[in-house]
Amino acid sequence: MKKGWESKKLGEVCSFLNRGISPKYIDEGGIFVLNQKCVRDHCVSFEFARRHDVGVKPVGGQRLLRAGDVLVNSTGTGTLGRVAQLRDDPPEPTTVDSHVTIARPSDGSFIHEFFGYMLLVIEEQLKESGEGCGGQTELNRSTLAEKFLVRFPTALSEQQRIVNFLDEALDGIATTRTNTVRNLANSQALFGRILNDLLSQADGDWHSITFGDAVRKSRGGFNILSTDYCEAGIPVLTKGDVKPFGRVEPGGKHVDPQKAKIFPLTNPGDLIVTTR
Repeated sequence: MKKGWESKKLGEVCSFLNRGISPKYIDEGGIFVLNQKCVRDHCVSFEFARRHDVGVKPVGGQRLLRAGDVLVNSTGTGTLGRVAQLRDDPPEPTTVDSHVTIARPSDGSFIHEFFGYMLLVIEEQLKESGEGCGGQTELNRSTLAEKFLVRFPTALSEQQRIVNFLDEALDGIATTRTNTVRNLANSQALFGRILNDLLSQADGDWHSITFGDAVRKSRGGFNILSTDYCEAGIPVLTKGDVKPFGRVEPGGKHVDPQKAKIFPLTNPGDLIVTTR
């Protein structure tokens, strides 16, 4: 290990490491409650937040979120292990539900932003930990506290230097991503105009029919449960596999061949249409 760096268990570097509450939801008033959907792409979003009735069930101050807290999704297939940090205080009192763990850095030991990056380093380990023992999909407090090691420089100045470097790198990536999305949108618009021009130049040899008359069969997909998926079997297409310019790129999901018998199978030439 580099000189001036330490390695400790996650539980040793947190002043608070615990799940949130089991909320009593209300439509208005109370306080915000963040759930697993709010932790995505290393960002905390309030889009799917709900409200909790503190009059029915008070929330202790330790469970109210503050700047520097890292949220760790702690249950569920596909969501377990996702990490995101609150770099600023929430706009109003906020907590998390019992499926999310709050990891709060020890006072004086960390630049808050470094603590967030430090936990991002172990995110893949967190995701895998729920699948490594009998298919469990839960991260309890003792596992988080004792199983995972984090490494960090003890000098706050070195932590800040690393934060500055990573922030600058992420800003560059964000700019590149924005430009890529803009270029893709422009390309799609151009492709759409060309396609429309080519297929709208009807003459005596062209005729028009409804979409329904043009297809032999139209059928929606099935609601496939997470328990239906397996490592190898019949490939399954999801809406995320339908790409721009009419491309379909299977994402690697499979369903048990026996269960696949009840699902419609695709054939060459089929048109896949996302509905939402």
